[in-house]
Amino acid sequence: GRDRYAYAVGELSGVMAVDIADPDHPAPAGVTGAFRGVQGIAAASDHVYVTDRWSIRVFDVSDPARPRVGKALNFTEGIPRTLVVRGHAGYLTADNFGFYTLDFTDPDLPKIAGSVKMPGFTYGLAVSGDIAYLANSDTGLHVVDVKKLDAPVEIAAFKLAGEPTGLAVRGPRAFVAAGADGLIVLDV
Repeated sequence: GRDRYAYAVGELSGVMAVDIADPDHPAPAGVTGAFRGVQGIAAASDHVYVTDRWSIRVFDVSDPARPRVGKALNFTEGIPRTLVVRGHAGYLTADNFGFYTLDFTDPDLPKIAGSVKMPGFTYGLAVSGDIAYLANSDTGLHVVDVKKLDAPVEIAAFKLAGEPTGLAVRGPRAFVAAGADGLIVLDV
């Protein structure tokens, strides 16, 4: 089954499918060619999504031994960073731009559905229900309603100390990594 495989990506290794049926003995199952500028990876169903400095590349991994690259979704504004995929929806932070919502209904033709522009560098991302939480190193924590994929709306922002770059959300709390200022916990 799908739970039998994990996926990894590296600057010089390409996308690698790893058979983890026996977690004590993971085994390489398939790999793509290498490419540069890798930023992150997300997996959903039979697809792996990789962000690089310019695009999101979608790989069909229905046959993990032979991952196949599909059409890239290129960005003219912002550097793609953190990607979360839920079903056919994608959520992406982008340096020097802010936040994108993405439509992966047809993984062979990924599309930008909506966006929220914000200043500075937006790195961290967590999605809980219909809410996306964004860590921006210049402006703090941003809360975006993503109920309508084509019309995301910022509903709150919290100026934070330090340089927020990562976060996790659990229940009613956001845990924000803020550089030298450590971990900041907020009720959201």
